[in-house]
Amino acid sequence: MPALTIKNVPDDLYKELKHVAEQHHRSIN
Repeated sequence: MPALTIKNVPDDLYKELKHVAEQHHRSIN
């Protein structure tokens, strides 16, 4: 799986993306 790196993302959005990623067995760095 390609890693997804995002800069300057609000913490709440980052946490939401991370939660969704975990549900899909993917990691967000």
